[in-house]
Amino acid sequence: MSAFALLFGFQSGQFSVVEIKRLDINSDRKEDIYYWIQIKNSNGNYALKRLSFVSMSQNEKEQFRQFQKGRLHFNNTTAIFENEEGKFELQKMENLPPDLDKIIGQFLIA
Repeated sequence: MSAFALLFGFQSGQFSVVEIKRLDINSDRKEDIYYWIQIKNSNGNYALKRLSFVSMSQNEKEQFRQFQKGRLHFNNTTAIFENEEGKFELQKMENLPPDLDKIIGQFLIA
């Protein structure tokens, strides 16, 4: 059994943003259970960074997430993530690819 479940996932080329729910932690604190993670892949060399969640909102068409160093807005099929590195247009992932599943699992236990 995996230590986490994918809640939201968006990807484009070598860049991904995912929200996961940890299943291996027993806590009442949301920040212990829910993680937004930015993932960059450069030829199999992954760089993962936990995003510091600030707030969320939504309207009839989109959802919005604000992080200390970035923001995300998304709908049922696409997303735009913006941070100091630029603006990334992403597509929704239905499932995590096996390589991302493995690297996120390793990130959580590091």
